Amino acid sequence: MGIAGQVLNRNGDPLADSNLRVHVWGGGFDGQSTPGQYPAYGPAGWEVYLGHHDQEEEWNVQVIRADGTPLSPVYKVKTTSDCNSNLVLINFRQNRGY
Repeated sequence: MGIAGQVLNRNGDPLADSNLRVHVWGGGFDGQSTPGQYPAYGPAGWEVYLGHHDQEEEWNVQVIRADGTPLSPVYKVKTTSDCNSNLVLINFRQNRGY
């Protein structure tokens, strides 16, 4: 089970930047991924693996700088215990400079 996607620039092009992270936390879990680390989702693909078992949980997802500075709002997403719905896809698109 996981949360994954891409980070895109203003034009919709992949933004694989080693200074960016996607931060996912909730339910006692805290993880990060760097855009470009998981090309299966695209050139700026990222993924945060949440565990082996599907679970009903609310997660916080946010783009941050490597130093922890927030670059996006915190988005709340929910996962379910349904094994047919075990991956949440989120694409972030830049709307201002960072």
